Amino acid sequence: MGDAPKPAPRSRRRTILLVAVLVAVILAVVTAMAALYTEVLWFRELRHSNVFWTSFWTRLGLGAVFGGTFALVLAVNLWIVRRITPPDRMSKIPVEILSRYRATLKPYKYRVFAAFGILGGLIAGMRVASKWREYLLWRHAQPMGAKEPVFGRDAGFYVFKLPFLRAVFGWTFASLLAVTILVVFAHYFRGGIRPQRRGDRVGPEARAHLSILIGLLVLLKAWGYRLDMFGLLSSNRGVVSGAGYADVHAKLPALKILFVVAIVAAALLLWNARSRGWRLPVTGLLLLAGVSLVAGGIYPGLVQRLKVGPDERTLEQPYIQRNINATRLAYRLDGVAPSPLTPGTLDVRDVVTYHDTIDNIRVWAPDVLQAVYLNLQRGKQYYQFPSPADTDRYNIDAPRPASCRQTYCDDVGLFVPHQFMIAAREISPSGLSPDAQTWVNTHLFYTHGYGVVASRADDVVSQGQPDFVLRDIPTESSQGAPQVSEQQVYFGEKAEIPFIIARTQHGELDHPTEDATGVGYATSTYDGTGGIPMDGFLKRAALAWRFRDLNVLISGAITDDSRFMFRRQIVKRVSTVAPFLQIDGNPYIAVVDGRLVWILDGYTTSSSFPYSQPSDFAGGSGGLLSGSGNYLRDSVKFVVDAKNGTVEGYVWDEDDAVLKAWREIFPGLLKPKAEMPASVTAHVRYPEGFFQVQSNMFANYHVTDAGSFYQKEDAWLVARDPTFCLNAAGACKPTTTAPAISAYYMVARLPGSARARFVLVRPFTPGGAGRQNMVGYLAASGDPDDYGRLVVYEFPRSGQVFGPEQVEANINQDPAVSQQIALWNQQHSKVIYGNLIVVPIGDTMLYVQPLYLRGEGSQIPELKRVVVVANGRVEMADTLPDALAQLLSTPAR
Repeated sequence: MGDAPKPAPRSRRRTILLVAVLVAVILAVVTAMAALYTEVLWFRELRHSNVFWTSFWTRLGLGAVFGGTFALVLAVNLWIVRRITPPDRMSKIPVEILSRYRATLKPYKYRVFAAFGILGGLIAGMRVASKWREYLLWRHAQPMGAKEPVFGRDAGFYVFKLPFLRAVFGWTFASLLAVTILVVFAHYFRGGIRPQRRGDRVGPEARAHLSILIGLLVLLKAWGYRLDMFGLLSSNRGVVSGAGYADVHAKLPALKILFVVAIVAAALLLWNARSRGWRLPVTGLLLLAGVSLVAGGIYPGLVQRLKVGPDERTLEQPYIQRNINATRLAYRLDGVAPSPLTPGTLDVRDVVTYHDTIDNIRVWAPDVLQAVYLNLQRGKQYYQFPSPADTDRYNIDAPRPASCRQTYCDDVGLFVPHQFMIAAREISPSGLSPDAQTWVNTHLFYTHGYGVVASRADDVVSQGQPDFVLRDIPTESSQGAPQVSEQQVYFGEKAEIPFIIARTQHGELDHPTEDATGVGYATSTYDGTGGIPMDGFLKRAALAWRFRDLNVLISGAITDDSRFMFRRQIVKRVSTVAPFLQIDGNPYIAVVDGRLVWILDGYTTSSSFPYSQPSDFAGGSGGLLSGSGNYLRDSVKFVVDAKNGTVEGYVWDEDDAVLKAWREIFPGLLKPKAEMPASVTAHVRYPEGFFQVQSNMFANYHVTDAGSFYQKEDAWLVARDPTFCLNAAGACKPTTTAPAISAYYMVARLPGSARARFVLVRPFTPGGAGRQNMVGYLAASGDPDDYGRLVVYEFPRSGQVFGPEQVEANINQDPAVSQQIALWNQQHSKVIYGNLIVVPIGDTMLYVQPLYLRGEGSQIPELKRVVVVANGRVEMADTLPDALAQLLSTPAR
């Protein structure tokens, strides 16, 4: 047998390790520089470089200052340990510990200390850098014009200043605690702390050093108690959010006592640096712990349980009133106009008078229409409609509306606007066969969607299909619908491919064609302004590195004139341009002056508005928002060009203090509302996500009297969706609670209004179990001249107005309806219940529900019947006009 291989020399292993570390560092640096450079290019493309550089330098500055501070404090304290420890301390450490220390740490002690400092500084710096938004708001704090009653401070202190002060406190306390722990280890290894020794285990120099550090920690804790006093205004101890009776009369005094005791304990610890014992500082710390336990925890709990609990309504009433006032202000509910409404009876005169509402009643559900569009208007497998159709309105010169073909509308003229459902046809390379999903196809050829599809919201044509006004490829317009001249959709709701490259030598698929020779396609060369110009090796190399795609660098089809497009998903695109806003998850497409543009809503939020009730934004909005908070404003409208990807933001709430601060921070990013083109303003609508959060809060906060609020005798619920279980295909159990009805848009003349408006509405039922009658109907105007006006119609509490669940039950119990549905089910067809819509017609509520049928093996739902309910009667017909005619002309069954 040969000799065993000798281990590699230590120098060789060290060289390999150093090379590996060096390569890793180089790769990390190159990756970071490529990301930085391409981000600069992206923001430059959108002409919003100031957003990037302001946030970049702010984060870098915060990280450098706070990270450097941590590293400096750690280095100074470790140097102090080394300087104050007598040399003979080392010789008194047990031999085995001393030998291990010398063998492992001593040769590398400076490197170890440097590594701890650098690593700790990086961690500490990154933690504060992530709070760059809080820092900028702290620097640009604005008054909010609302003073809280406990400390008399403007609400702006809590929204703008307190979050960053809390972040600084948390960072400082954690950093000093980490330094203290490292100093303890340093003193141990230097011999200043000797746990094996009997008697005095801590040397006088170590005791002095640690006394100062712990004293500073306790002093910081005193500052924390001071901040906790302000934090009481977001307390959840009482009936509602905000400082309640126990907080004001027990918790607040306890925090004041703790503040003083902490200062005294800190002073004792600092004084202990000059003494030889631990009695005084330990006494101070025990006193602080005891007061914290008794005064900070037990006493407020006893007050809440023994004093507040038995007389809660009386003692909490003033604090509930504070919560009501603050919550209504924070969610912009303070201006809701209540309007009592006693329902009447629907007759022919109402239908004639309110023809503008009747002829805009939506009979197509957005999700059902999405399936119809996919099957009838997709065109090719590489196109898609990624989300349900959106609702919008257009002023058109159209033929007489369908409902006006009835006798009761003979003398009624045309009207505008009209409600349409619309969706963009976006590109979907995943629809190609696997062998067609090549790099050239997915990144260079199938680059954009094409055109939009729109149909009347109120009408149906033969075979139960929508009445298309924009259809086919290329888009054809009919019935006076707007003409679409720029049909390419490069930026949309869903971007499956991380990037595409336009204006290459290959050309791009513009749209499929069909002629005498068969099916073909038309190509085009991008002539827009979007994307990053790829003029130069450095740009191509950086983009290739960032997206880990060598083809970007070596493809011969790419020229200096090519355009590299990424972040084409518009919600992500806008949220990157405005990282301080929440962007609504339901953008919608509009035809504006022949071009296709996306319109999105931007929200300012906060979790620190004093006394306001927190809300789950994500759940309350139906997933259109994220996170939670207790302040919400729909302050900004964004317009994104579907072809060029430009992002323009417009201020729609000049009074929003949070937005005022961000406008100071990023000047020029957002334009005044008056600068929005009128052709775009005509398509602005009240945001669904915001309205759903508002209506969820309004269910309780329509009550403005604290006593009534506490008793919950007039609490409401957003009406439940009665079609949820009907469409759930057996997924519902007897105990299943249906979700709340989603808010829906309509063009309607609300009671008391002179003309029809584009509104967003949601009905309410009583909050008590078993009560399903409708008690309220909240509407928000989306028209520019009346934007954001909220009105709630309140119905008699006697239960005269049926709620959606009661109406749905009546529909399903109607002999004609139930017989028809049973017949369809026997034919192995799938019945789909459309949205049950509550439509105000004068002082009467008309309920409309479409019924769709999807045959066995078919993917195309067809509108087969429309059910209307009013005057205590249920009628069903093939179309809405026919159903209304039956309702008004035939005797009750």
